[in-house]
Amino acid sequence: MRIESDIGKAMVGEGLINAAQLAAALAQQAAQGGSLGFNLAVQGAISEEETARFIAMQTGLEYVDLQAIQVDPEALKLVAEATAQKNILLPIARRGSNLVCAVVFPGTDEQEHLAKELKFRTGCVFEPVIAPESYISLLIEHYYGQLKQMGIGANEAPAGPGGDAAPPQSPKPSPRENVEMSAIMEKASEEAELTMMEDRRGDEDLTSEGSPDDSLVIKMCNSMISEAVRKKASDIHVEPFEKDFLVRFRIDGVLRAQPAPPVSFKRAITARFKVMAKLNIMERRRPQDGRIKILVGGRKVDLRVATCPVQWGEKVVMRILDQENLQTDMGALGFEPEDLQRFRQAIFSPYGIVLVTGPTGSGKTVTLYSALANVSDPELNIMTAEDPIEYNLPGINQVPVNPEIGMTFAAALKSFLRCDPDIILVGEIRDLETAGIAVKAAMTGHLVLSTLHTNDAPSAVNRMLDMGIEPFYIGTAVKAIVAQRLMRKLCPNCKEPHAPLRAELDTMKVPQGFLEGAPMFRRHEGGCQVCTGTGYKGRTAIYEIMVFSEEIIRLVFAQASVQEIRARALAEGMNSLRVSALKKVRQGICDLESVAEMTAAE
Repeated sequence: MRIESDIGKAMVGEGLINAAQLAAALAQQAAQGGSLGFNLAVQGAISEEETARFIAMQTGLEYVDLQAIQVDPEALKLVAEATAQKNILLPIARRGSNLVCAVVFPGTDEQEHLAKELKFRTGCVFEPVIAPESYISLLIEHYYGQLKQMGIGANEAPAGPGGDAAPPQSPKPSPRENVEMSAIMEKASEEAELTMMEDRRGDEDLTSEGSPDDSLVIKMCNSMISEAVRKKASDIHVEPFEKDFLVRFRIDGVLRAQPAPPVSFKRAITARFKVMAKLNIMERRRPQDGRIKILVGGRKVDLRVATCPVQWGEKVVMRILDQENLQTDMGALGFEPEDLQRFRQAIFSPYGIVLVTGPTGSGKTVTLYSALANVSDPELNIMTAEDPIEYNLPGINQVPVNPEIGMTFAAALKSFLRCDPDIILVGEIRDLETAGIAVKAAMTGHLVLSTLHTNDAPSAVNRMLDMGIEPFYIGTAVKAIVAQRLMRKLCPNCKEPHAPLRAELDTMKVPQGFLEGAPMFRRHEGGCQVCTGTGYKGRTAIYEIMVFSEEIIRLVFAQASVQEIRARALAEGMNSLRVSALKKVRQGICDLESVAEMTAAE
């Protein structure tokens, strides 16, 4: 660590990094481990390759490009995998009596001990060369894993008689083994081609050709992201299995398999995405969260990245947050005219709480952002607490929640109330403390917008009661509750006219005459090129808006059942999710099959 610190100071002296970057890297190294070069790369200060080249220059040792060499399997057999992993070194070749090993930093106590052991056991002299840590770690796992699959052990050779080191007596590999190992090494050379820091190009257009030096893995990852954006996917799922590697895009709410790279690339591709998201690529046992900001086809796109350890590696899920896809025109979201009027009346109230409910991925955030865009005014102070911030809204103070440092939703709300707010958005009400502060804020003259996870609007009342909020506060503070879902729209290019039988309508409990005279359609089996064979293109929202009228408030005070509250709301003109969905069918936008999928509970 001391020697690496001296190297770091030399890098500062050469102007390669600054003192603050060095201090942060050393602190991170002390906390999480890893080499100086790795920790500098994670911060985006300098690439691991540049650091390794500088170390080689300072120490007078050779720098080795692991992407451009062929590793000798006979050299691998002389050092056990456990020793290689512990010392972070990779045996790459024999030079006469020397065993050439790629290391991150030379002259450590562990290397000196290994050198003595090698001399004693094999007669080989330890010869270090310099390479980046991440490349070495990646290739150790790959090469030794391939040796195991082929049934070839890797271990230090025993000492010869009389204590003198005997030369290694490994059996000569058969011609077939030579061919297989050559193919393995060639493939591993391709896999190692990834840059261990965020591209210096920064916001480079992913769809551009790129330089000839761009690696295959980087190109694969960039292509995956650009293709997902082109297909308007909301999520990218990268999933490793024992003998398979799956890539799936969530398009219009449904996961669809995509062409995937060979399974041998799974570790390299996972590592590349983790590097882009500034995650710790050495940590594979715990979930991690990060973010990637990049340009795709000239458009700024954010990706919210989550990794999760699974049986055969790490699953990576990336939520695509495309700023250009943010819809702030409430009229285009899918509101029926009467529902839009109710919603606008609620969000333009001077105070109170407006809740948007629904499962994950139902479009709640877009609805709330649309509401903020409509009420935004230079004369108003609008503050949001979000986990995480999904889209940047001009003129609005957005605060990211970070529970690790104590910045919870409740803590953010307390802070907001000291900042003279007019409108507050809370990403989600999860507990009594957050709910209590939100209610008090609403009752002291602030408009509060937030979300809950419930299946419909009336159920949100019970959810708040379960949290421990008194009925009086619910009835007094809440102005409206909105439940929503996202329903697939028929492809306008290939949808077919459809006249359902009365029995089919009765099964779905469609009111008599509700669809009479309306042009109805269904999806075309097999779809077309526009919808990539699915029959659906895009999604629209369906809404259920329960306004807190005097009668609804009375029922809340009396702690009436969800069924009683729902019946009263329907009597007062609330469109249920089922009715909202059927109106989309009546307009020729959706089909009955989608109605059944999205409103089965009704």
